[in-house]
Amino acid sequence: MLRAIAATVLALALLAGPAAARDLESAERAEIRAALDAYESAIARGEYDVMVDNMPEELLAVIGADFGVDAATAREAFRQELPRIFADARLLENDFGMPVEEGVLGDGTRYQIINTTTIVQLVATGQRFRSSYPTLVLDRDGVWRLVALDSPETIAQFRRAFPAFGTVDIPQGRFEPLAD
Repeated sequence: MLRAIAATVLALALLAGPAAARDLESAERAEIRAALDAYESAIARGEYDVMVDNMPEELLAVIGADFGVDAATAREAFRQELPRIFADARLLENDFGMPVEEGVLGDGTRYQIINTTTIVQLVATGQRFRSSYPTLVLDRDGVWRLVALDSPETIAQFRRAFPAFGTVDIPQGRFEPLAD
């Protein structure tokens, strides 16, 4: 029995491997930049569904489970909520900055963590807010998915959806009002 437990622990340790098994190649970085540019263009055109379309199924499944629904229902709930959010707040700026970490995990998952700054303005009051947080760009079956890791809760949900990221350092975001 102890041998089986020890073998399982050893196998899990080997599978987890180091946080990044290798760095990304320049072609992979170019793919990520193209995905970010397409995302920003869609947002600039008011096509906010891109936010939902880019969410990985694994993360939607975890979020859905937290609310007692499946991934498809969670995706649809997000899609329905976006018009309400953007009726109350205008997105003034969405800037993907420099990568802070990147690599390929031991399980083969390619990723990049990018500093992101968003400025929104409340329609009713005109108050502006800046949110600075990491965006994780992650390869899911050859498609680069973007995940805004803008709260401790989202980071925890992400780690549950993707346990291989357990050893990857994900910085905490900040949210602050801006003076007029």
